[in-house]
Amino acid sequence: MTRAARRTFLLGGLAAGVAGAARAQPEPYPSRPIRLVVPFAPGGGTDLIARILAVRLGEILGGSVVVENRAGASGAIGTAAVARSKPDGYALLFTSSPAIVVLPALQPPPPYDPERDLTPIATIARQAILFVVPAASPHKTLQDLVAAAAATALPYGTPGAGTDPHLAGLALADAARVALTHVPYRGGGPALNGLMTGEVAFLPALTGVAKPLLEDGRARALATTSPHRHTDLPDVPTTTELGFPSVDLVPWWGLFAPPGLDAAAVQRLAAATAELGRDPTWSSRLEKLSVEPISFDALRTAQEVSGQIASWRTRLAGRSID
Repeated sequence: MTRAARRTFLLGGLAAGVAGAARAQPEPYPSRPIRLVVPFAPGGGTDLIARILAVRLGEILGGSVVVENRAGASGAIGTAAVARSKPDGYALLFTSSPAIVVLPALQPPPPYDPERDLTPIATIARQAILFVVPAASPHKTLQDLVAAAAATALPYGTPGAGTDPHLAGLALADAARVALTHVPYRGGGPALNGLMTGEVAFLPALTGVAKPLLEDGRARALATTSPHRHTDLPDVPTTTELGFPSVDLVPWWGLFAPPGLDAAAVQRLAAATAELGRDPTWSSRLEKLSVEPISFDALRTAQEVSGQIASWRTRLAGRSID
């Protein structure tokens, strides 16, 4: 081989190697839209927060985040769909705590194990529940509601069986020793409609979902499940103040991914959620919905999930949720 031919051969091999290395480089994340799966219907508390999250997370990541509602089975359908998705960071789950820590404590369990089938990313918010009645309701206080329920089983609406509002209703029935009739809807929005049309007597509703009805005078809050009164609802007593401390429930929301999530995506999402936790704009948007922003990383989230599943298994042992 002549010197010129050898030089041409070496340069060609070098060019091919460079091209191969370029092809082997991982694509930047995200390079296409991310699906943020919400396992509940549009209009509820989880959906409201998810839409704020999608915009802000997209800005931080430098990409597009699109909310996809996959309601059904109290959050199990959408959660299972993400658990089965490709672990590339383009299918994420944003859900409230029951789908992660309550449903797995029931029998039969949902078609996923959150400790095995999901990758925790972060816990980003929490919010108490309000017991809400229509403005025209004869029940002016929680004591009025309990007294009425002692005479006849009052119907109450929720976003579905096993959701935090449903658990709050069960906790109230247990604590007050009254019968209540559960009416499950496909999300917080439909449950609000049921309250306004008189299908149910009251709702245990997330504060952010009920707030518009409270502000325009269409509904009245009787109590909050938070251990402390809300600063923006100072006249609403807590269930502890009213003699029902076991009704205290503060739901949370977290971000999860399929198992085996790509390491680059894990790092990028971890950095993005950490930045989100320091963002005053994000905090301000949540606080307008009476939602408390928090920032628990993946490890803290995994610990909370494990501990709460164990707690709910003890609390719900031998009990059906419907």
